Amino acid sequence: MESAQMLSFDLLQSLWDRLGSIGAPVVTAAAPGLSEDDIREALAPEGLEPGAEVLVWWQWRNGTLSGICRAESCPHRWICPERNLIPLEEALLRRRINMDVADATSEADRSRDKIYDPRWLPILAYSSAQTVVTCDSDPSPVRHYDIENLGRDGCQVVRAPSIGTMVQRWIDAIDARLWNYDSETDLIERDWDAMPQEWRLSGFM
Repeated sequence: MESAQMLSFDLLQSLWDRLGSIGAPVVTAAAPGLSEDDIREALAPEGLEPGAEVLVWWQWRNGTLSGICRAESCPHRWICPERNLIPLEEALLRRRINMDVADATSEADRSRDKIYDPRWLPILAYSSAQTVVTCDSDPSPVRHYDIENLGRDGCQVVRAPSIGTMVQRWIDAIDARLWNYDSETDLIERDWDAMPQEWRLSGFM
């Protein structure tokens, strides 16, 4: 099993340097991070306690600046292919919606992959697809969750053992020239055919 790499500010700075090197707009569009007190204050009413990785994630950046468009396809929000950097406020809103949908699922139709763990918190999103982490865990396992396709993608499956491991994969993808920013499409593009099979299966590449 892949070992978990803990998220750190140094690791995020390495990612930011590489995103800047390929011209990704998110580098200049991202909003400043929150203080630890602000993060804890936002999570407390939801009954959530942040682990170290979750604290580092939102202390680093908190979504994008207020003047940036909020469209799902806005390239200034993409931190990786087809995933938007979202603020903590949006993450908590998405979590509430996920829980409401899961609660509304009838017992007859309920399956393992339709249950939403209250400890899961989205950190990235694109339309109904979300990247969720176990908020209070260190390391914090990463899963793919799609509210419109429950039961199809196996949301119980851990796709990365930690947020840090996921970020390291992104760094490796840029270093291997498997990701690049295309100024014509205005998107972070990926070379899917050249990507190793295990990266494609991770769900975050």
